[in-house]
Amino acid sequence: MRSETQLQTEILDALHRIGVWAWRVNAGVRGGVRMAPAGTPDICVVDPPGWLEVKRPGEKLRAEQRAWHEKARRRGVRVATVTSRQQAVTLVKAWACPEGEGGR
Repeated sequence: MRSETQLQTEILDALHRIGVWAWRVNAGVRGGVRMAPAGTPDICVVDPPGWLEVKRPGEKLRAEQRAWHEKARRRGVRVATVTSRQQAVTLVKAWACPEGEGGR
């Protein structure tokens, strides 16, 4: 089974191939340097805007991740948990052209 890091790389590669502007986000503290806050999703998608938390199938969000997702959603920020490259691509494509917007 692929590691979460391998899955993140596959997702980013697939998103970049379809022209999505996105990157990996590191959270916590490393070498004394504060990164993004604990619970921040793995991938920041700039266009179309949203955040992706990458989990291997069957894995659950940690408490700080659930809290981050809830806080983001309360503010109207898109955030989703994905477990595969195809799921991520399908979701981000839907973000780019939501129903009712006439094929933006």
